[in-house]
Amino acid sequence: GGDIEGEGVIEPAAHLPQMELGEQVVEDYAAMRLSLRAHPVALIRHLLTPSDTPPDTLPDTPPDTVSKAGPAWR
Repeated sequence: GGDIEGEGVIEPAAHLPQMELGEQVVEDYAAMRLSLRAHPVALIRHLLTPSDTPPDTLPDTPPDTVSKAGPAWR
């Protein structure tokens, strides 16, 4: 044959397990520094949010009741 170093070799298809969403986001960020799949914080939001109440159902806080740390700016 006229095959050039392995050009005629047929390999079996690889059957790999599907990556979890977190793994996909990590690989996206490693390769491109961004991901269109999900924001990384969205994957751990359940650990950062102290209550079981979804954020979109929380009551609005009037601006005059919001407190902040540090000196007041005028």
